[in-house]
Amino acid sequence: MNVLRNSWYCVGWSGEFDAKPVGKTILGEYLVFYRDAEGHAVAMTGRCPHRFAPLDRGIVTPQGLMCPYHGLVFNDSGACVANPFGGGQIPDRAKLRRYPVAERDGVVWVWMGAAELADESRLPRLPWLSDPSFVVIKAYLKVDVNYQMVIDNLLDLTHVPLVHANTLSSGLDEKPEIQHKFSIEGDIVHSDYFLPNSTPQDVFGNVIKGRVNFSANMTWRPGSTLSLESSIVPAGDAMGEAKYVNTLHYLAPETENSTHYFVAIARNMRIDDDEHSKRILDVVMQAFTQEDEPMMRACADLMDGADLFDLNPAILKTDVAAVQARRILGKLIKAERAGAAEVAA
Repeated sequence: MNVLRNSWYCVGWSGEFDAKPVGKTILGEYLVFYRDAEGHAVAMTGRCPHRFAPLDRGIVTPQGLMCPYHGLVFNDSGACVANPFGGGQIPDRAKLRRYPVAERDGVVWVWMGAAELADESRLPRLPWLSDPSFVVIKAYLKVDVNYQMVIDNLLDLTHVPLVHANTLSSGLDEKPEIQHKFSIEGDIVHSDYFLPNSTPQDVFGNVIKGRVNFSANMTWRPGSTLSLESSIVPAGDAMGEAKYVNTLHYLAPETENSTHYFVAIARNMRIDDDEHSKRILDVVMQAFTQEDEPMMRACADLMDGADLFDLNPAILKTDVAAVQARRILGKLIKAERAGAAEVAA
């Protein structure tokens, strides 16, 4: 797969994992996740090295994870520590690879590359995820397209008035002036939008009457994590108290043509209004599943497996963030592979 392995990938929300094993395919590899006796999340090869049974169908015992097929038990480091048959003999190949795992702000991450390079300081920090002045709602969906197409879609929000005409574009159909600012900070790409004197979108819940200044600032970090901070203030009142609806978009490539998509939506107004939370989640999920994904799948079908740049696409001015993210990611993947080849030699 054309992916960056030395990177943290979101594999789920903290509440999803307990002592019961969970199986997931990440970067084309089947993994098993569970919590050890101390409650720490563990990630290991998801198939037994004996007959390749799915280990998420097994159980966690005091000794470790037991295979559901022939009862081999693997401890939390991946070593086989018990064989109930054949006099207890343990073959040299009876072992699993353990992957580095990190957990922060209610998110569980896995590092699929060289374990010695796993650096938790590279995890994204979004203070509003744990800020008590925000209410956070979370969701998951699987998108049947390559993860880079999802990144392209998120970094160019000019598609919103057209693709999301019935959901997220409320307040944008008047087509106000859109100011776009692009910047790169190391390997991080910023794509920021500002709409002065516009009508507030419905997701802000009519907390400001009249015209507003609307900001939407998207940030991409390699390999595939994005966050969007959206805010409104009364038009002409730059010092007014901002109302925020922020979203995170954590992508984990599953296969070449499918992507795990984890979404969290946080807001700092009407935080006790459960009905408003439900309405926002319904609108966002409708936008993703019924508008974004069908459009991306249709594009992917016509691309027929080709890389975007290989098709010599027409490049618009507003494509700059998505194009630069692809170029940065391509360079990082190329450098990673060159380093791996040098080590192997």
